[in-house]
Amino acid sequence: MIADIGTGSGTVVSLLQRRRIARRVVGVDLSASSIAALRAKFAGDPSFSFQVGSITATGLDASSCDVVICTETLEHLFPADFNAGLAEISRVLKPSGRLLASVPLEERPNFVVCPECTAIFTPYQHMLFNFTIDALRQALAAHGLEILHVVHPIDTGVPRRAWKRALKDRVLRSFFPGLARRLFRVAGVTGLVARKRA
Repeated sequence: MIADIGTGSGTVVSLLQRRRIARRVVGVDLSASSIAALRAKFAGDPSFSFQVGSITATGLDASSCDVVICTETLEHLFPADFNAGLAEISRVLKPSGRLLASVPLEERPNFVVCPECTAIFTPYQHMLFNFTIDALRQALAAHGLEILHVVHPIDTGVPRRAWKRALKDRVLRSFFPGLARRLFRVAGVTGLVARKRA
């Protein structure tokens, strides 16, 4: 079974349906209205079911999932919910099951102050910032999950000077990819694949 936690409007489950990837998919989301809309949309496909739940209390059985997908979700959690969410993901994954997740890597947020009430907030409603691969590796390890693969952000810009571009693209990226990532940091969404230890 595949669980899409934080399924929202169903972008991921729609892709799974189009590709016919799984026999059983469960979408979990806090929003009862989103779940109702998805139940109506997928009413003719018995492979898909949807339920109201949170990342900290999915309502799924222990060790019931081969794969958990969690995209555009983790960064919206407060630290306690982030840790509880990872514990819940680990609980519902089968041994050697996979977690597919995305987070904004090394985000540098702008804080906004409301001129009327003086409340401070972020434009993207992110509660957690400055995700790094090392910190993610440690957080996942605390819940019996290990990172197998990382998809680093794609650099859509170029350094301003030609020599920097040549150094980055022809030398550093080819021979020292880790150093290239450190010297030419790219903020963006990072994907990862993690496995629950058996």
